[in-house]
Formats: sequence, structure tokens, C-alpha cells
Amino acid sequence: MKITKVDFEKFVKAFKFWAAKFGLNEYKIIFYHEPIENNYAQIRINEKGKLAEVRLTTEINEGAIPGWRGPEIHAKHEAIHLLTNKLKDMNYRRFISEDEIEQEWEALVRKLEKLL
Repeated sequence: MKITKVDFEKFVKAFKFWAAKFGLNEYKIIFYHEPIENNYAQIRINEKGKLAEVRLTTEINEGAIPGWRGPEIHAKHEAIHLLTNKLKDMNYRRFISEDEIEQEWEALVRKLEKLL
């Protein structure tokens, strides 16, 4: 399944909406529409540099990864990751395993995603 330029535009618009709603104006956000292996969208965040790189894939292999819910939903999910990133970043400096932090972070994002 192809993820079109129109899908990407919807993704960017939705991400910007949620970033503004969450008050995340301190970040420089760069968007990419490119192939991503085993994922629909992803975000890479440099907390210290306040830079977020947000990606939406260009193609999904049918049946490879279930759960495509549309560009707006995936944009909101990635914006929630940006919202909660500082907490994750601070936890990496504590005596907690990275796996525990990642699991809890994803659980929090999914909970917030359902509420918003």
C-alpha cells in the first residue's frame, strides 16, 4: 500500500496541530516522507538540541505490520512521543533499564492517544 503525498500533508498538518496544542514550540521540527522499515511513522528527538525529525513511511507491505489507522492518528501518536520525550530522556540518566523505560513510555503514549 502506498502512502501518498496527500497522506503526508495530512500527517504534517495533524502533527503540527498536536504539537501546538501540547505547547511544543521550543522544538525545530523537520518532516520526512521516506521508506521506514517495519513502521508507519517514527520520531527521532535530540532533546538537548530541541530538534525533532518526524517520518512517515512511503509504503506499507500488506500484512507486514497491522494497524494502519490513517496519517492523522499516527501523527498524533508521534506528537505524544515528543510531548513525553523529556521524561524518557531524564529517566535514561537514572538507574532503570532502557527496556523498562521504553515499555513504560510506549504504554503512556498509547493511553494518552486513546484519551485525546
